[in-house]
Amino acid sequence: MQQKELMNADDLAKYLSVHTITVYRLIKDTDIPAFKMMGQWRFKKSAIDAWMEKKMKARRAKDIQDVVEGRARVTQEAMWGSKTAV
Repeated sequence: MQQKELMNADDLAKYLSVHTITVYRLIKDTDIPAFKMMGQWRFKKSAIDAWMEKKMKARRAKDIQDVVEGRARVTQEAMWGSKTAV
């Protein structure tokens, strides 16, 4: 099945595997690329893909910086066998 280039909130929720409410929270709380058309939020798939890639790169860069500066997260699993991060 071919993915549509222009998606509504329900389409995006399915694409991201999240609830539609989460999509509206992303609109409110983040810089997700979106625009309103005839009163409904729309999302270009290519813009969403670029936004996600930018977010992933920023996260990797932060993780690398944390390691360099000695702030790497240590998991309890590494210390005690539990999976909770400290």
